[in-house]
Amino acid sequence: MQYNPDFLNVRPIFTPQEHAHLAVLSQKLPLTILLASPRNMEEIGIDFVHIFARQLQSLF
Repeated sequence: MQYNPDFLNVRPIFTPQEHAHLAVLSQKLPLTILLASPRNMEEIGIDFVHIFARQLQSLF
């Protein structure tokens, strides 16, 4: 893998509009409620593994 200094620059993940939307959603469904559900925790775990595997696949 070649060194690319552009990867060191901080790039925002969400736009200001997306941040506002996420703030509204977090008021409607707080993280404590989301994490209290075993089904939600399982789904979050599956999503994490899937995304991580796709990222690893893109490296090779």
